[in-house]
Amino acid sequence: MPPNLPDLLQKIKWTKSAQEVETWEHWWEMHEKISKPLKKTAKVIQAWWSFTGKPEPTEEEILDSLKRLVSGVLTHPLTIGSVFKNHFQIKDA
Repeated sequence: MPPNLPDLLQKIKWTKSAQEVETWEHWWEMHEKISKPLKKTAKVIQAWWSFTGKPEPTEEEILDSLKRLVSGVLTHPLTIGSVFKNHFQIKDA
């Protein structure tokens, strides 16, 4: 995961409206500054995997796993925030 992920997320301008972003693929298409470092990391992990003696995942499988980690980091706070907003009936600012 990029070490400056919060900064990257704050500075990236979306090329689509929120309504157009229906899947994570749509989201990843707009966030190349995050996906490029993940691709490099996936290559490194895949290269080192041969030393484990276990079946080797493809670079794409590793990249998908890294993307799941990033999307999990993003969705858990949003989910918790939605629960609080709905439970405590907090109004948008």
